[in-house]
Amino acid sequence: MNVRKNFEGLFLAAAAVGLFASYASAETIATRVPQIAVATQAAFAPAAAPVDAPAIPTVLVVGHRLTAAEKARLG
Repeated sequence: MNVRKNFEGLFLAAAAVGLFASYASAETIATRVPQIAVATQAAFAPAAAPVDAPAIPTVLVVGHRLTAAEKARLG
């Protein structure tokens, strides 16, 4: 039997079980202590109105194609 293949399957099964178990048993801060959730929201509230960002500088490259004679001259 291929031992590595069996361990890979065992690892994936354990990871899936661990993922679902951690998600199912997790508590949110708001369910444990509502005051912390309100204080956290107040701490991350914006202090000032957002500033309009200036326009992003754009580079426009304009050129022409070389003719066959120009290409031959360049090498």
